[in-house]
Amino acid sequence: IQYAHARICSIFRKANDEGLSLPSISDIDLSPLADEEEFSLIKKILAFTETVDKSAELLEVHRIAFYLQDLVAAFHGYYSRHRVVSEDVPLSLARLFLMDCLRTTIHNGLSVMGVSAPEKM
Repeated sequence: IQYAHARICSIFRKANDEGLSLPSISDIDLSPLADEEEFSLIKKILAFTETVDKSAELLEVHRIAFYLQDLVAAFHGYYSRHRVVSEDVPLSLARLFLMDCLRTTIHNGLSVMGVSAPEKM
């Protein structure tokens, strides 16, 4: 899980090296995200709040760990099949936004469990 966070941080370093940075959220065009795996990642990200709520309600912190394992497995599969940063700038920016959402979710999940989210490994 920590490795996935560090990998996503490295994607942002690469994007920065190539002159890409995320515009404000109101300026992001997500319409280039059309792949089923991207929609699946978005759905998994959206399940985070419910997972944390259920974990707190039942006092079962392992639910967060299992959720994060599932999320990063989906990320690794996606990352192995798709380039986040490419010549297609609108697609790259949309994918970077998706990666930012993943990075934030992973960071928050690790934080809830008292685990660090390293930017490099």
